[in-house]
Amino acid sequence: MKTNAGQPLAFATAKELDNKVEEFFESDEAFIINFKDEVEERIFAPTMAGLALYLGVDRRTVVNYSNKEEYFPTIRKARARIESHLEKKLYGNNVTGLIFNLKNNFNWKDKTEVEQTNVDLTHEQWLDTLE
Repeated sequence: MKTNAGQPLAFATAKELDNKVEEFFESDEAFIINFKDEVEERIFAPTMAGLALYLGVDRRTVVNYSNKEEYFPTIRKARARIESHLEKKLYGNNVTGLIFNLKNNFNWKDKTEVEQTNVDLTHEQWLDTLE
C-alpha cells in the first residue's frame, strides 16, 4: 500500500498498526522508570512522541495515519488513551491543571468578555445620548 506521495506506509494493515499500538501501551516506552528506596517503580506515562518513537515513525506520521479511514479508529483510540491519562494527572494538587481542563473542555471562563464597538457619532448625536 502506498501513500499519495508514493512512499510505502510503515504498517501495511490497520491490524498490524493496532497490534503495535497495543504493544506500546505495555512497553517500557509508555512508562517512566524511577528508583525509590532502591526499588524500581514503573509509572505509566504514555505520550504521543513516545508512541511515534515506538512505532518507528515521527509524530507527524502518526497524525497522518489518523487521516486514513482504515487506520483512524486505531489512532483515535490511542490518542484518547493518552489524553485520558494526561487528564487524570490534572487531579490532585495541580489546581492549575484543573483550571486549564475546565476552560478548555467545559468552556469555563475567568471573566466575562464584553465586545465593544466604536460608532462614529456626530456631535449632535452624541449630545442626544446624554439626554
